[in-house]
Amino acid sequence: MALTTLGIRYLYVKKKPKIIFFGTGDEIVDYKKKNISNWQVRNSNNHYITSFAKSLHYQIIDGGVIKDNEQSKLKEKLKKSLKSDIDIFVTSGAISAGKFDFIPELIKELSFKTYFKGVSIKPGRPIMLSKFKRKEKLFFGLPGNPISCAAGFRFFIYPLLRNSLGMLKEKKFKAQLINKYSKPKNFTHFARCLINVNTKGLGELQALQGQQSHRVESFVKANCWGIFPGGKEQFKSGDIIEWVPLIPSS
Repeated sequence: MALTTLGIRYLYVKKKPKIIFFGTGDEIVDYKKKNISNWQVRNSNNHYITSFAKSLHYQIIDGGVIKDNEQSKLKEKLKKSLKSDIDIFVTSGAISAGKFDFIPELIKELSFKTYFKGVSIKPGRPIMLSKFKRKEKLFFGLPGNPISCAAGFRFFIYPLLRNSLGMLKEKKFKAQLINKYSKPKNFTHFARCLINVNTKGLGELQALQGQQSHRVESFVKANCWGIFPGGKEQFKSGDIIEWVPLIPSS
């Protein structure tokens, strides 16, 4: 209404970044599969990340799953994508220091410069960020663990997307912790929490049980991430803690 009232017909807008996401690992199988072996894992990462991005109206492509013996296949897909209008490449898994963790070396071969690999956070410690040397294209390597992958996207990729679109920095909320929480001193923890409003209209934050990165139950019960910063080990009931929604509204 304001633009038409002022007679403004054209204006500059930001292009929404285009993202492609690849899962990796022989153990990853279709999430729709009913019966799986003990060593297999249903592909929740591709499904969660693409759903997360689509809910915020970002452009995202599901690149599928690359098996451990298909490194050359991923290399060719990435080389092809580098010539396209894709802005951000994201993978889950294969970034630590194991036998099949081939992502860091592959990214180096494709002329990406790594800015960091590993941060003092939980979940999601082995996250990495690289930039293509010849174009404005970024690569994020997220952990393969579903909770770690979700935290990596929420606290690293999502803030980057907001910044690239010229949006304000996401607002963090504060609430009073109602139970004890402990963690290693030098790590920031993104804890799965439950936020409620009491009868006085004040926010109460509960850190849920089962914070290990392989535990999905607490993620299902949670409605927010509690941010427990580094530099402190013990948090007691009554402490004021910052939190953000599991899924941001914009």
